[in-house]
Amino acid sequence: MAEIHMKKGEDGAFRPDDQQSLERAAKLKVGAVYKHEVKKPRNYKFHKKYFGLLNLAFDNQEKYEDFKSFRNAVTMQAGWYNTHVSLNDVLIFSPKSISFANMDEIEFDELYNKTVNIILRYVLGCEQEELAEMVLNYV
Repeated sequence: MAEIHMKKGEDGAFRPDDQQSLERAAKLKVGAVYKHEVKKPRNYKFHKKYFGLLNLAFDNQEKYEDFKSFRNAVTMQAGWYNTHVSLNDVLIFSPKSISFANMDEIEFDELYNKTVNIILRYVLGCEQEELAEMVLNYV
């Protein structure tokens, strides 16, 4: 079955959000139980804002020479990483993917807020309001 986009109403009930979802939901058997996963779709503009934040911070630091290494360090500092044990029992850390397929909007919002705090603490010595204004120039 294809995806059905749902919107939560004031009464707490979920209803199809668009015509295509309504048509797909109409094909489901009334009274049957369906397993579903609730995800809030990612917002592309918010994704661009996140990369604007990272680019701003990268341009204002001197420790990392390439953006990917900087982004990975920030992502892992925010707690978004996997751990693996190598064949010789060394613990290895690697950043998790932030792709649209691997992370919903709720998780991404959490990562964004942690990233703001990391950048304010380790990279830029400014207030959060000032940072928000500077990020707009990088989007």
